[in-house]
Amino acid sequence: MKRARRIAITLTAIVAVLLALPLMVYVPPVQRWLVDKATAMASEATGMDISIGAVSLRFPLTLSLGDVLVTRPVGADSSLLTPHSSLLLDCPRCDTIANIRRVDASVALLPLFSLRAELGGLTINEARLNTLDLISDTQVCGSVGCLDVGSANALLDSGTVDLTSLLLADADLCILLSDTAAVDTTESEPLPWRIALGEATLQNVSCEVHMPGDSMVMGTKLGKLVATDADINLAEERYAIGSLLIGPADFSYDQPIE
Repeated sequence: MKRARRIAITLTAIVAVLLALPLMVYVPPVQRWLVDKATAMASEATGMDISIGAVSLRFPLTLSLGDVLVTRPVGADSSLLTPHSSLLLDCPRCDTIANIRRVDASVALLPLFSLRAELGGLTINEARLNTLDLISDTQVCGSVGCLDVGSANALLDSGTVDLTSLLLADADLCILLSDTAAVDTTESEPLPWRIALGEATLQNVSCEVHMPGDSMVMGTKLGKLVATDADINLAEERYAIGSLLIGPADFSYDQPIE
C-alpha cells in the first residue's frame, strides 16, 4: 500500500513538472537565460555581436526587448562609407549595425500550429542603423524615431499577408549607392509573397540618396505621406496603390560641378 502511494506521488510530481515546464518561460530569470543562449547562438551563426539589455515575455506571446545592440568586429570592411556624405556623421559607429532602444511585439499562439501568423502589433522605438556592406551595392544609414506595424495576418503556406497599417515617423535616412561594392552573383527567384497593406504613413521623414561617388544627390523632407490600399506582389514584381496623399514636402537635387 505504501509503495503504491509513493508511486502515485512520484507520478503526480512528474506530471506536475511536465505541465509546469511551458510556464517556466514566463519566469524572468528563465527568460534572461533563454535570451542569453539565443543571442549567443545568433552571434556565432552570423559572425556579429548581438546583445539584449532587457527582456519581458507575457502570456501568451507578448514580447518586449530593450537596448538591442548589433555590432560586428572592428576593422571589418566599411568601404561604402564616403567622406562626401555629411549625414553619415550622425550614423552609429562604423562597427555598429543596429542600436534599438525598445521593441514590442505581440503574436497569437494557436494560429501558428496551422501555419498562420497573427501579429497583434510590432513597434520599434528609437533605432539607429547602418547596414554597411550587408546589402550589395547599397548602404542604408540613419535613425528612426518610431516604426509601428499594425495587426497582420500571414498565411505561411500560400505566402499572403494582410497588413492593416504601417507608420514610419521621425526618421532621418541616408542611402548610398556604390559601384564598387561586392556584387552578389547568386541567381535567385522572386520571393513568392503577396502583401496587401491598408494604409502606410510616413511622418516627418527625411531621406537622401547618394549616387556612386556622390555624382548626384537627391533628397526629400516629408511632413506627411499617406498611401492606401497597396498591393505588393513580389512573385510577379508588380506594385500598386489605391491613393497617395503628400502633405508639406521639400525635394532637392544636387549634381556637383566637376
